[in-house]
Amino acid sequence: MPFFESASHRLYFEDSGGSGPVVLFSHGFLLDHSMWDAQVAALAPAFRCLTWDERGHGMSECRGAFDYYDSAGDAIALLDHLGVRRAALVGMSQGGFLSMRAAWKHPDRVRALVLVDTAAALFPAEVMAAYRATADAWLEHGPVGEIATGMAELLIGKWRTPGTPCSGATSSCTGCPRSAARRW
Repeated sequence: MPFFESASHRLYFEDSGGSGPVVLFSHGFLLDHSMWDAQVAALAPAFRCLTWDERGHGMSECRGAFDYYDSAGDAIALLDHLGVRRAALVGMSQGGFLSMRAAWKHPDRVRALVLVDTAAALFPAEVMAAYRATADAWLEHGPVGEIATGMAELLIGKWRTPGTPCSGATSSCTGCPRSAARRW
């Protein structure tokens, strides 16, 4: 299994190989490198695709507190490890936070920046506290009960029985413009 070292952390990555332009994919909170499998499958024939598990996610270690600037440094360390001078950075949510910081701190290393469902603003203290509580509960108990339900609803939407009214809608989901909403 491929790992690299960054700031005394052992971090997992995958490399599609190839000689095309490099694209580095960074995942969202509580996810891992595999969230990008479909994109890698579609792009790998023409691009060299890199995916990785950020600190404390998937198969990567976390040896203490860190911030998104540390994670940005990890992304650049992966490029260094592989001898990649420049890459397009693609980040979803948390991966977007770190990709923006990497682009800001190392603009010469970034060919392009693609941000998916992320934000450039600071979150209020209560939102940060809720994220921290969710992460702590996940680490202590795993993805079970209310933690799993809450994360699933956040990531893929709430389940609705087909034909029942959508939230805020006046007609049933059959034929409703929101009927294409994802269900789990």
